[in-house]
Amino acid sequence: MGQPKHLERKPRTPHNKCPVCDSGMRIRTSNLITPLFKEEKRQCINPDCGLSVLYEVTAARVLVPSAMDPSNAGLTIQPTPQATA
Repeated sequence: MGQPKHLERKPRTPHNKCPVCDSGMRIRTSNLITPLFKEEKRQCINPDCGLSVLYEVTAARVLVPSAMDPSNAGLTIQPTPQATA
């Protein structure tokens, strides 16, 4: 007997595409440098391509502030857009 439909897992699709062949890329290693910055080594899953790259992943700014004190996180708060009249 299978799981209820809302609990079934969907097949994972790659979030990142290879810039050369447009296939998916697999994260091979991930190294957290700081709480806001990490490096990821990614490799194309297409064996005919095999591109390997180093990605730098960083948190750029806060979109919704934390309910906790974020003052030591080092993030910039995104300004609220002003309505024009």
